[in-house]
Amino acid sequence: LDLQCALEDACARVLGAHVSQRADGRAVLLCDRGLMDGAAYLPADRWRALLDARRATNPDLRECRYDAVLHLVTAAEGAERHYTTENNDVRTETPERAREMDDLTRRAWLGHPRHRVFDNSTDFEGKMRRVRRELAGVVGIPLDRQFTGLGNTAKYLLRSRKRKQSELLSAASAVRRQSNLIRTGSFVNLDHLQDDDDVSTPSFRADQTDDAVSKLMRYGIDLHEFPPDLTYKIYEVEKVYLYDQSPAADTDPAASDTEYSFVRRRSYGTNSGVSYGQTTVRISPDGEETEVKRIISAREYAAATRARDAGRHVVRQVRVNFIWEMQSCTLTLYAAPVDDVCVLYCHAREGMEGDPDQRLPNFLDIERRLEGAEDKERYGSYSISLVHK
Repeated sequence: LDLQCALEDACARVLGAHVSQRADGRAVLLCDRGLMDGAAYLPADRWRALLDARRATNPDLRECRYDAVLHLVTAAEGAERHYTTENNDVRTETPERAREMDDLTRRAWLGHPRHRVFDNSTDFEGKMRRVRRELAGVVGIPLDRQFTGLGNTAKYLLRSRKRKQSELLSAASAVRRQSNLIRTGSFVNLDHLQDDDDVSTPSFRADQTDDAVSKLMRYGIDLHEFPPDLTYKIYEVEKVYLYDQSPAADTDPAASDTEYSFVRRRSYGTNSGVSYGQTTVRISPDGEETEVKRIISAREYAAATRARDAGRHVVRQVRVNFIWEMQSCTLTLYAAPVDDVCVLYCHAREGMEGDPDQRLPNFLDIERRLEGAEDKERYGSYSISLVHK
């Protein structure tokens, strides 16, 4: 772990020096493996001990370090006839073992905001096209025509089935007990394990009614209905909008980009780590959006929030991150300034575009797909944040 970390840091410094001499200031460092891969090959208690010895958390090794995680599923899962150990001396796993380790590795990276899974639903060239498309999005490069329609993110509105306050306490307490005592690798996962001799102690008080689990239950998201073998991460997000850079008055709006930015704080529970990021969104005159995200420090986040846009609310959300049918899915429940909106984001894979609603999570009460400007105005975070509409 220490050696890999040192090698990555050294490469990043060399790349940084190279970028400073480039006119466009752009470069990408690709790591064949990431630090979190080690979690797939160690028991949870040994991994936790490894982190504790370095005073680190999973978010430190995951979203605080890597801008994106692109997981290429093993050929042993869906393209078995192409899986072989004959052309790779270090590949010794049977197809069954390869599938098992691939699944464990996906779970280890679960929780990263830009975790994308590329399965074998297409040929290898199609798989690489999807990877190149995602890389273009990571660095904010407008997509070429050849990339349109590949792996778009679909959004769905979930129905609210709000529980009465009298029902909430017992239901949420039961879910917390199940998450902490039974579903290791689920709500607790590696991010929420306590000391090795006390891993069964719940992370929340039994009388809590305002934690992340309770907020989900209050809306009607029943974690009991999630499949028993589904790994998921629950965390809370705070988004603070910084500015809204519209075209100047003396310029032609039809020929100028609009730009806005926000900083984000992601928290994972007591002593489980915090990560910070900044996103800049540019909207072209024809409505095309490109996003550029970067990792920032706690100090940078604090400084940015002091200069926040006073015309917008701080947006708070509870998110549940999981992988379903090889799709990266994020359940986003708004907690403030509204608490009656819940949206599911699915990074649909290529081959599903003809019917984007197929293979949706069947344990969620999905009302409809969100499309068009009207839905974006009503359910988008940027719009919801406005103080005066």
